[in-house]
Amino acid sequence: MSEEVNDIFSEKENREQWDQLLFVLENRDKSTVAVIEYDGDEIKNRVCEKLMRTLSQYRFYDLDLTTRRVVSLSRAFKENLPESVLDSEPATYIVNLFGLENSLFTIKTGTLEESEMISELNFEREILFREFPFILILWADAYIVRKLREDAKDLWDWITYRFEFKGGDTDATGVTEPAKSPSLSKKRSPARSERIPELQAKYEKLRPDDFSNERIVREKMTLQKLLGQEYLESDDYENAIACFKTALALTDYIKGADYEKAEIFFRMGRIYSDKGEYKAALESYRLSLNLREKKGYGRRGMVYYQIGLIFEDLGRWNDALPNYQKALEQHENTGDCYEMGKVYYRMGKVFQAQRKTSNALASYKKALKWYESSIVNIRVISHDGVGLLADLAVNISKSGATILNVNSQLRKNNMVDTFFTLGVQNTEHLNKVLAAIRKVKRILEVRRIESCLPESYKDQNIKDIYDQIEMIIKEGKK
Repeated sequence: MSEEVNDIFSEKENREQWDQLLFVLENRDKSTVAVIEYDGDEIKNRVCEKLMRTLSQYRFYDLDLTTRRVVSLSRAFKENLPESVLDSEPATYIVNLFGLENSLFTIKTGTLEESEMISELNFEREILFREFPFILILWADAYIVRKLREDAKDLWDWITYRFEFKGGDTDATGVTEPAKSPSLSKKRSPARSERIPELQAKYEKLRPDDFSNERIVREKMTLQKLLGQEYLESDDYENAIACFKTALALTDYIKGADYEKAEIFFRMGRIYSDKGEYKAALESYRLSLNLREKKGYGRRGMVYYQIGLIFEDLGRWNDALPNYQKALEQHENTGDCYEMGKVYYRMGKVFQAQRKTSNALASYKKALKWYESSIVNIRVISHDGVGLLADLAVNISKSGATILNVNSQLRKNNMVDTFFTLGVQNTEHLNKVLAAIRKVKRILEVRRIESCLPESYKDQNIKDIYDQIEMIIKEGKK
């Protein structure tokens, strides 16, 4: 071992780990996966730099996914690594993977919850080891390593190369503080916990065996739909599906309930898709689509879009694109700029996965055009009160806008600032949305602003598109 390495790794454990790491990586002719655990950015940077200087026989590529929300790691590779890495000869590249810690958790309905990334790694283990030609080094802190060991056991059992380097930030006693998990909020809020029993009690009060009174049956159906939505917002998929199936059965006793059936099938499709039950999701979406086409109902573009997402998740690009194209045609007919932006963005992702860079670039540029014209930020000033945010959300949703982001700030004198980032169709639609917000009690002022606090959804979404465009342009110059 050289004097320089001894100087960098003065601790015996680090020197031993370094020797083992070099032994594993020197003169490899096949790809593999290794995990390097570190307890501070300083030691991580020093080990990484030393690897690049020592193992000059390899090419190195740093993939930082800090700003991404990763569920499928293999998909993240295909979307973010250049062709020169993905199509390289075996063991030509070492890919340093950083930033997975930001994908451990996700925000759903305002609460912080564990994401599906760790469990998804179990299903991808063979793909990660055998499909990609490069040597992958996953850089992780102690918390991520523990999550992999406990919750991704199938993958962890395959990883034989594990290394640990110490030397990060310490407190006054010299003891390194272990990484801690963020505190998770319960999925079901107190308000929702009260709402569900209230809806159940209302449903039980209705005459259970009376299907001759259409008004009562329709009320039953509405209550089951509301219950299903409440369970869905709580991520209680099983109860949500049960409620929507009950609502669907009740439509058989209601004349002219095809629109309600189409909406219920659509919601069931979203649930099955979230659960990864794609076959059931596609069947639900197709039933919804058949009713909409037969009766001339709207929102067909949203159904085509969801079908496209499923095929994209399955890697069936040639099935995804026609559905995205049909979604685009529907949204062009209605002039829905925000939805057009969403579709062009996904088409760009598919073209990029297919290595059709010129098509991807064109789609991303069109997505930017429509996003810029359709995503708006709204500030609402009001008196505080129970149910304020729920009332605002209901009126906004009824007006046909998409809520992309929301946060509130309590002011003095029982006043509240609520910031919304919304997806709207056009200026006329925005005016309707503003009018709907003003109908909520306790509202004092509603106005459009440049951006929301914290960083708006619009800024993050558009930044991602710019990142993809920049990647394509850089690859084209090589």
